[in-house]
Amino acid sequence: MPADSRAIVLRFGTVVRQAELLTQRSNQGRDRILTDAQALAQERITQARTRTDAISALSANREGLSGEMLERQLYQEQIGKILGAAGRVYSADAEGGARVIVPAGAESAP
Repeated sequence: MPADSRAIVLRFGTVVRQAELLTQRSNQGRDRILTDAQALAQERITQARTRTDAISALSANREGLSGEMLERQLYQEQIGKILGAAGRVYSADAEGGARVIVPAGAESAP
């Protein structure tokens, strides 16, 4: 085989290996993007289910209750935990009056 032909064959082999490496890296990148997207989608689905589980459970156990009644029941069940975690809550009414809500057992000094 002439030297020029050998050089062409070697160059072709190098180009083929580079193309194979590029294809492999591209496939790995595609797989990583797909895996990340699937994980993110699953996480969002889980978060959405977590956020709606309480309402779903209430509505399943309380047929005939309106959305407003379910909402109020959920509020009543959760407000104690929320206020307990906050420790102290300041609120204001439409006329500008201020109030401090202190859950039972919490310190009352501002």
